[in-house]
Amino acid sequence: MELKETTFYVTTHDYQLGKLAGTLYLCCNPQQQVNLRDWRRKRIAQAQQQLREGKTIKPELNKFLDARGEVWLA
Repeated sequence: MELKETTFYVTTHDYQLGKLAGTLYLCCNPQQQVNLRDWRRKRIAQAQQQLREGKTIKPELNKFLDARGEVWLA
């Protein structure tokens, strides 16, 4: 499906929840996924730099960094 300049890929999956049956429509926008990864990578790099400078970072970025300010490798 094309919407202006955005492309969504849709897949369907049948499901049943108790007696209720239906179809789930799952939408994926690969370009937005790449953009979000790049944005997150930049935010993490900025947070690392701030920590090196002795500054504080936003608390939500702590989950990506260990105590030494290095990226968690999962």
